[in-house]
Amino acid sequence: MSTLALLGVLFAIPCEPAGEPIRWDISKLGQTAIVRLNNAPFPHASRADGFKSGEKLYPRDPHYTDNSVA
Repeated sequence: MSTLALLGVLFAIPCEPAGEPIRWDISKLGQTAIVRLNNAPFPHASRADGFKSGEKLYPRDPHYTDNSVA
């Protein structure tokens, strides 16, 4: 039931394209649409200096500078 609720929330969130065309990546496993969204969760201000998990640092560039969604 929680999976169904999560899907409902995800589809209810409005997504505004950034005005760029959809990019399609094609592989032997299938097709993936890559869309740039103005209201995507990244880049987020909380990741301006990157993110540290334990001793591992994930710098802002290239990890948190892309607003594309697959």
